Parts: sequence; C-alpha cells; structure tokens
Amino acid sequence: MDIKLKCCECNTELNFSNWGNIRDVNNKYVPYCKNCADVVLLRLKENRFIENYNGADIYLFEGRYYPYWGCAYSFDNIDDCRARIDMKHVAVVPTVLLNKVRRGESLL
Repeated sequence: MDIKLKCCECNTELNFSNWGNIRDVNNKYVPYCKNCADVVLLRLKENRFIENYNGADIYLFEGRYYPYWGCAYSFDNIDDCRARIDMKHVAVVPTVLLNKVRRGESLL
C-alpha cells in the first residue's frame, strides 16, 4: 500500500523537495508544500491566537493554552498561561535553537 501525503492547501503531492516544514502551535508537523507554507503558517497563527499578554502571544489549540508558538508544553487555563509569561526569570528557548545546540551546530 502506497500512502501519499498531499498539501492541505493546494492538494499538491508532497515529497522531500517540496515539503513545507510547517509546525503547528503544539510543535507537530502539518503537511503543506513550500509554496503554501508562509500563507498557511500565518493563517494557523491567526486562527489559534487568543490574546497578547505582556508582549507575548497566547494561542489556544484543542482546549490547551500555549504561551508562545511552538511551545513544548501547554496549560489547562489562560490564567496559568499568563502566570508562566509573568515568570521573567524562566527562559523561552525556541525549539529550533535548542536542537542546534544539541547537535553542536553553529548558532549564527
């Protein structure tokens, strides 16, 4: 059985050369092609956006609140999410940057 992924926007068959590498707010891949990636990411962020709190965008997805896009954790309610944002002593490290550090790649 041969399963073929297609772009959810334009229905183009996806392969290694045109995969858009889009991640949803919960950091899971979403199947889109490179041509549609920017538009789709913007639309996903607009659809999941709840509010801007102290300079940070809060997103809602499947009943869970995320303090920033691509966050590895979420909260049951928006008040806990706001409390996390208020913790200025806790660093927010983008997943892409963290993966580069783990692999020993250059950060520049």
